[in-house]
Amino acid sequence: MNSVYEKLANGNYTKVTLYPNPDIYIKVCDCGCVNCKELVEDVDGWFKDCEKWVMESSEKFEQFRKDVLEEVGLHEHPKRDKIFEKAWKEFDLGGYYGVLRELESLAELVQLLKILIVE
Repeated sequence: MNSVYEKLANGNYTKVTLYPNPDIYIKVCDCGCVNCKELVEDVDGWFKDCEKWVMESSEKFEQFRKDVLEEVGLHEHPKRDKIFEKAWKEFDLGGYYGVLRELESLAELVQLLKILIVE
């Protein structure tokens, strides 16, 4: 199994689809009139493509979330959602690599606290 670092390097969590450019959904009317300024808008097509983009983004994010929590050993921790949320809020500007590094640090801290509580 590839590590999350390898998956990041391979682009596994990168969106393939670019955000739909609204300009390509607006076309000049083809009625043949030289002075025609009518525009035909394919709003439904744009919304449909935006929905696909959001779904793909969500799927890639959820796969990253699942993989990174498993890799750092927090996938069964009862507070995994809170821990991930903290790492995301602190390091989302650093991208997935920043979140992964922060989760590694937090997972280490959780393990240390677990040892201290047991002793």
